[in-house]
Amino acid sequence: MLRFFYPILFLTVCVLTTSCETEIKIDVDKLDSHLVLNSLFCPDSLIQVRVSETRDVFNEIEYGDPPLVDISIYENSEFVEKLISEGGNIYSTASLIPRSNSNYELVVESPWGQSNALSTVPTQVVPDSIWIERKVGRTEYDVVYHRLAIQFKDNDLEKNYYSIFLRFEYLDSLHGFGYLEGESTLFCNDPIVNQEIDYDKHSDMNRQIVFSDELINGQNHELRINFFNIYSSKDPHKFVICMHFNTISEEYYRYLKTLELYKRQRNSNIWEDVSEPVGIYSNISNGYGIFGGYCAHIDTLLSVE
Repeated sequence: MLRFFYPILFLTVCVLTTSCETEIKIDVDKLDSHLVLNSLFCPDSLIQVRVSETRDVFNEIEYGDPPLVDISIYENSEFVEKLISEGGNIYSTASLIPRSNSNYELVVESPWGQSNALSTVPTQVVPDSIWIERKVGRTEYDVVYHRLAIQFKDNDLEKNYYSIFLRFEYLDSLHGFGYLEGESTLFCNDPIVNQEIDYDKHSDMNRQIVFSDELINGQNHELRINFFNIYSSKDPHKFVICMHFNTISEEYYRYLKTLELYKRQRNSNIWEDVSEPVGIYSNISNGYGIFGGYCAHIDTLLSVE
């Protein structure tokens, strides 16, 4: 019986380990490149613009020098200056620092033709009071979380958009400055922030809360946001929390909102949630990217143990 077993075993192994391979060539049209401009600006610094271009996914050529461009900046429809190259792919204004309640336009001449982008620096909304409530609950995994409370009055003279995030900084007393340790995961069940994006669940994707004043136009509001500590093995008493409360332009808001929705769609479970593809918002004509203004308000809070 064994004299038949080994030949059969040999033939079985040969069949299982040998396969036919057929090479199929797919003719995919090459996609043209496009100009990419990215600039987020606020009233405390010069305007910087990063310039690049899109690449075909099948293009194996390494990235070379950035495209040569000529960039002009306009404030309230009046020409101000041309941006100067700082080397690499960065261009900057020489003297123009943006102002609140002003409109700005980029006019860019490039190998792809002319591109334009418009945005504004909104009126800054400053919180009236901020405090931390410690150890307000535990997750289903028994992880303690805390709560940040922010009281503010929405500006009733214009449509307002906001973004909020928390950064933990480790204070280095030897060098006299702080090191960025990371951004905390945030979650919140307030209807004003969950009407378009779901922040109710504590997901690693929730590093920034983005919302509009659709439900609170001109009103006083108290926003409560839950967060986690992100201490490493370092001394927790040397940590501070930097709360960024930003008033952002509509263009910046639409970009951040679609970015948040894209991240959720990308990380969704295909067996539980089949959603439509999400395109990232761009306000660059004849190109891609974002040109958006904002006003930043930063408060430094004591860390929580």
